Amino acid sequence: MFTLAISHYTLTANHRELELRKYISSSADPDVCGAWDEESFAIHVRGKKYVKALKGFYEAIKAGTVVFAGSFFERDRVSLGGVVLANTKLFGEQEKQSISKAQSEYESKLRLKARDESKAIRMEMEKLHGGRNSGPGYIWPIWSNAHETEVVYGLNPNHSDKAEYLGPYSKKQLLDWAKAQYGYKLTRNQ
Repeated sequence: MFTLAISHYTLTANHRELELRKYISSSADPDVCGAWDEESFAIHVRGKKYVKALKGFYEAIKAGTVVFAGSFFERDRVSLGGVVLANTKLFGEQEKQSISKAQSEYESKLRLKARDESKAIRMEMEKLHGGRNSGPGYIWPIWSNAHETEVVYGLNPNHSDKAEYLGPYSKKQLLDWAKAQYGYKLTRNQ
């Protein structure tokens, strides 16, 4: 048996807190288990094949070639859940493309967040409507096109609001709708 634990940035081998269970689901491998929390994780294995693999993984972690891969790593075109660790030395072209795609998506989300005015728009809409208690529903930013040139807003309207779900809507459309006291049906093609 071999256990690998990482806690508070400390890497230890043969840490004995994680144990294999005798009875687990039929879909799980009884010779491998793992656990994690907000600050640490551990992997525990038994059997020569798994011990050899985990010791190699331990060495890869120490060498700095292991990354958290949950945002891009897939197996058979299915995203994996939980803590996903991967050795970059074993990456093929598909994984490299997935990393590039995940990085682009992350950067796009950061740019969108930097340009997001949804809170200010919502406050202005409430002010224009005279302090309506329930507000205009939930508003969130969306890129208007693939070139990310303009931010528009999605809307999940309250049940009493006359508006099409999502939109997207421009800032001006939302503010004009609030000025009109939400008195007309807000549609995408205004």
